[in-house]
Amino acid sequence: MGSVVDGIEIESLQMRASWETICWGCGLRVILPKYAPMFRCGWCGAITIDNADIKPVSPWSRRCSKGRDQVFVFLVLSLTFSIICGGVWSTFPVLFPTATVGFYIHSAITTILSFNTLFNYCMAAFRRAGPPPTVEWGRYDLVPRQALEGYKFCVYCKLPKPPNAHHCRSCQSCVIEMDHHCPFIGNCVGSNNHRHFLLFLLFATASGFYVLTMSTYVGSKVWPNMVRFRRANTPRLHGGASYDVLADLLVTMFLSMEPAASTRAFSLIFLCIASFSLVIGVGLLLYHQVKLVYTGETYIDSLSSSGRGHDQDKSWTNLRKVFGKQHPFLWLLPRISSKCLQASVKSHAG
Repeated sequence: MGSVVDGIEIESLQMRASWETICWGCGLRVILPKYAPMFRCGWCGAITIDNADIKPVSPWSRRCSKGRDQVFVFLVLSLTFSIICGGVWSTFPVLFPTATVGFYIHSAITTILSFNTLFNYCMAAFRRAGPPPTVEWGRYDLVPRQALEGYKFCVYCKLPKPPNAHHCRSCQSCVIEMDHHCPFIGNCVGSNNHRHFLLFLLFATASGFYVLTMSTYVGSKVWPNMVRFRRANTPRLHGGASYDVLADLLVTMFLSMEPAASTRAFSLIFLCIASFSLVIGVGLLLYHQVKLVYTGETYIDSLSSSGRGHDQDKSWTNLRKVFGKQHPFLWLLPRISSKCLQASVKSHAG
C-alpha cells in the first residue's frame, strides 16, 4: 500500500492519473499517461481508436443500394449487347453483302472489341474488389511483434482493417486500395479489379468510337436512298405539305414497304446516339481514372488530400502497380490476375 495523505493513498492518485485499456490487436493491457482517443500498440503495431464513430445504415437503405446496383448492371449489359448485335445487323449486310477480305477484317475487329469489353466488365463487376487478408488477432500468443503494423479495427466488419483499406457500406466489406464504389458495375473498384475496370473503360471507348464511325459511314450510304424515297412518296401522301427533313425521314421509314430497311435506319440512328454518348461519357471517365493512377492516387485520396496529387510521383511506376510489370502491349491482353484467382466471386443476386 502507498503512503496516506489526508486519508488518500498517493499510489491510487497516480494510478487514476494514468489510463489503462486493452489493445484489440494482441489483447495486451496498455497503460498510457493520460486518456488518448487514438494510440498505437508498442507490441503488435495496431492502432486503436476509442469510441470510433459508427454511421448506421438501415436495412432499407442497403436493399435500395443493392437493387440500384442490380438495375445498373442489367442496363449496362443490355446496352452493350444491343450495341454489339444492332451494330452487326445494321452495318455488315450493307457494307459486306458477300464474304470479302474486309468482312473478315471487320469481323475480327468486332470480335476483339466485344470480347475484351465484356470480359473486363465481368471481371470488374463479379469479382470481389479487394478483400483484406486473413490475419491472426486478439491474442498475444498468436500475434508476432509488429504483425499488425498500421492496422485498425473496422467497427462494421468487426475485423482488422489494413492501413490501405477502406470500408464500403454499399458492399458491406473492407476493400484494399479502394478507389470508389461504381453503381454501373455494382461493385467497388479496388486492388483486385482496378486493372479490369480501366481496361473496360478503354475498350468501351474504343468500341463506341468504332461503332460511331461504322454507323455514320453506313448512314451516309443509306441516307440518299431514304431521301429519294421521301421525294417520290411524301408529296403524294401528304398533299405536298412541307415537313422538317428529319420528320419526313421518320415518316418515310414508317411508310416504307421494306420493314427491314426502315428498322435498319432506326437502328443506325440509335447506334449513332448511343455510341456518341458512350465515347464522350466513358472517355472522360477513362481520362480521369488514368490521371489518378498516373499520379499514384485513388479517387478517395483525391477527395481527402486537397491538391496532394501535385506533389505525387508521376511516373509509369504507378501505372505498373495497377497493370503489372509486363510490356505495356501485354496490359491489353485478357488475363485473370493471381489476386482475382484468390478472391471469391461477388454475387449480385442479393
